[in-house]
Amino acid sequence: RQPAGGAPVIPPVQMVDLSAGTNAALGICAALYERERTGRGRVLDVSMLESILPWVGMHLAAHRAGATAAPSAMPLSGRHPFYNVYRAADGGHVALAAIEPIFWADFCRAVERPDLAGQQFAEGPAGERLLEALRALFAARPAAEWAALFRERDLSAEVSVDLDAVLSDPHLRARGTLIAVQHPEEGELVQMASPVRTVPSGAETPEAADRLPPDLAADTRAVLREVLDLDDAAIDNLVSKRAVFGSEVAKPRRIIPDQVP
Repeated sequence: RQPAGGAPVIPPVQMVDLSAGTNAALGICAALYERERTGRGRVLDVSMLESILPWVGMHLAAHRAGATAAPSAMPLSGRHPFYNVYRAADGGHVALAAIEPIFWADFCRAVERPDLAGQQFAEGPAGERLLEALRALFAARPAAEWAALFRERDLSAEVSVDLDAVLSDPHLRARGTLIAVQHPEEGELVQMASPVRTVPSGAETPEAADRLPPDLAADTRAVLREVLDLDDAAIDNLVSKRAVFGSEVAKPRRIIPDQVP
């Protein structure tokens, strides 16, 4: 979160790229479906800028309504204690996201603080007292205890974990989200399955994404033959002019972990 008066915070992920890619995929699927139904095609215009604007829709609406959209002023950026991050007794962090009143009531019952149930949207001095009460509450137990309680009571809260914990998470493993595959040169690699699971007709479980991705340019020639109907001479010409990479000239490009910013 941007500190008061500070410079904008650099996001740790390419949100615009991912959002635009998702919108492009949705647009392609919709256009293909329309073609199947009507026989007409579509030209898709997918804007990266416009793909990210809905992410700040609440902020734009608040700004147009005359309210401030500054950090800590919006409901999902720290304005209300029921949607915030707290430090646990062992230094870990807990994310509370009990927005809906029914979820807030469940949380208050689970932590044996029914006196807080009616204070969910408290602001001003009352809101500050609620914030301090939650800080003290979460600081009384280590993160592991909070994680167990959240799961046992199915609460809208979770502990913040490191990447090693993500890779070993039993739920993700059971879901088949994280798949270990053996690479002939790199050893074991962990791949992420698509969050959209498809179950083939007649099967009981989704198809497993347990294949290694192809090496750089491994399929260049096959794609050019199939899609553009080029022969070997034409493809060799493109490779020699470096218009495309062939597997014989492409070199693996690896990211060394300690060089990642």
